Amino acid sequence: MLRRVTDIVGCRVTGTDGDIGTVRDVYFDDEQWVVRYLVVSTDGWLGPDVLITPVVVSSVAWDDRAVKVGLTKDEVADSPSINLHKPASRREETRYYAYFGLDPYWTGAAIWPTAGAPGLMADETLASIRARRSASQAEQQALDASSGSDVHLRSANEVKGYHIQASDGRIGHADDFLLDEITWEIRIVDVDTSNWIGAPRSGSTARPSAR
Repeated sequence: MLRRVTDIVGCRVTGTDGDIGTVRDVYFDDEQWVVRYLVVSTDGWLGPDVLITPVVVSSVAWDDRAVKVGLTKDEVADSPSINLHKPASRREETRYYAYFGLDPYWTGAAIWPTAGAPGLMADETLASIRARRSASQAEQQALDASSGSDVHLRSANEVKGYHIQASDGRIGHADDFLLDEITWEIRIVDVDTSNWIGAPRSGSTARPSAR
């Protein structure tokens, strides 16, 4: 089923031992158009916003606007920070995924490292995930060395409002994004055509052209 990104923004995020915060944005990569992180405001208990990968999301109750993750609050607090005030680097993301004992999403042929969908921690703890991977220090150093500074993460809040250009002119602006609730792929961009002369006020949809 497709869900709007605006349906997950504002959802409460709960860990295994309590409330973590509220989703205020999502980051997607502009190569595969997949949501890679939830940007979660921690309501001041932790300080700055934190990024949470869908890999650790155990369930999303869309009607109740609630996201459950397989992490404790301490595990969230101890996860490597990524500077949200500038484009995130692959090196920062590599450290983030190493903390969870997971391969970064860009290292495999599939849209997620081990499958077509995230949620690997639905029935596992962070400790068991780390133990299962048990990567050596040399392997991690090699991964760090191969991680360049390519930046492909985009804020949905930022991209919302971008003008959409057709082959014969501008047709409107990005108003929302529809994502697959299983794979977290962005399937459709909702385009607001209300400023287009003669267009209906309801807007229209278009698939991402970068896929």
